[in-house]
Amino acid sequence: HEGLWFDVGKVEGYMLANFKVLETVSRDKPLTGKNVEINSASKVLPPILIGGEVEIEAQTKIGPYVVIGNNSFVGEKCKIDHSIIFEKVRVGFNSSIVHSVIGESVNIGQKVRVGKGGVIGDYAIISNGVRLVNQVSVCPYREVTSHILRRQIYH
Repeated sequence: HEGLWFDVGKVEGYMLANFKVLETVSRDKPLTGKNVEINSASKVLPPILIGGEVEIEAQTKIGPYVVIGNNSFVGEKCKIDHSIIFEKVRVGFNSSIVHSVIGESVNIGQKVRVGKGGVIGDYAIISNGVRLVNQVSVCPYREVTSHILRRQIYH
């Protein structure tokens, strides 16, 4: 066997595989789909892939190493780096996502912090102001209304 191999059954391997592909397709400039709106007061740092029908509001920093799925929204003053965000995700005002995977149709409220190694399952809701420390996993369809300050799986 020649070439790269990643254990994508683990979050770290899945992210690493995506980031290696990003380096190939978006080394020097962002790769974007159709109808992407990025406010001119925001920074987008490659490598990055932004799907179609995505809106990124003012004073937001995206990248490096970020994938944002189709039909997603990122509010003002957000920071997202080294993360994979699936489609139909809403990220509220002044939220931060670092080294994490955010599932499909997740709603992240305002002033939310998702720490390194976070995994948020599809259709989850993270309420305004919630802080999730490093390596917190939230199961699909769950609503988190208070801080999770230790590594755990939220059922």
